[in-house]
Amino acid sequence: MQDVAGSGVSVARDAWMSGMLGVPSYCVKLATDDGSACSLCAQDVQAALHPHMAGGMFAYVKVAPQAVGSIHALEGAGFRLVDTNVAFTRPAGAMLPLAGGDLNGIRFARPASPDDAEAVAHVARTSFRYSRFHLDPAIPQAVACELKAVWAGNYFCGKRGDAMVVCEDADGIAGFLQLLVTPEALVIDLIAVAERARRSGRASAMIAFALHNMEPRAEMRVGTQVVNTASMRLYEGLGFRVSGAQYVMHYHAEKE
Repeated sequence: MQDVAGSGVSVARDAWMSGMLGVPSYCVKLATDDGSACSLCAQDVQAALHPHMAGGMFAYVKVAPQAVGSIHALEGAGFRLVDTNVAFTRPAGAMLPLAGGDLNGIRFARPASPDDAEAVAHVARTSFRYSRFHLDPAIPQAVACELKAVWAGNYFCGKRGDAMVVCEDADGIAGFLQLLVTPEALVIDLIAVAERARRSGRASAMIAFALHNMEPRAEMRVGTQVVNTASMRLYEGLGFRVSGAQYVMHYHAEKE
């Protein structure tokens, strides 16, 4: 993480994102992203980005909505808002009812197996519409879809995720729940249900399965996009409550 002296702006290379987008990509961190100060200016941001811009670049930053001064500085430097992410939390000890089989006797949820990798990648590739990558008009939709497929696929090669639950229907894998496990929480890293199986209770069933079968943690956490009202209703219906929000902003620079 490189910090321009005195600016409060740190820039770190994101190797995975660079490979997916085909351009050097960076995560930007702000010392003022909690709104506690607003001394940041556009020139500070530009100075931090400039050493990385010669070959073209992509950068992203997450900033609290109340950090208005920082947001204005980022906009002045060329960042654009692509997503408002809403964080939800629920006590993990509060169990949800486990679902049984569907009308055809297919189990709603079970742990993922290595044989599920291709089907899970397909669900990930075809099921997301509101991620920050899908909402960014500068990122081709095919790239955004493939990014999610690789993200989910990384679970099967041990690169991301600590556990995965899948759900099924008569046509095979209909959804997946990818989890990160910390000492304090189960974190929903990625969740998707194929369009053919939506509104069938499968997302709820996968979350309930994880709560019943994973080692207990104090809470369960998840984030979703404010535009994704279906997801927000799902989490609220399962006892999640809003715990925070962040603006997600992207920056694209053409090769000089």
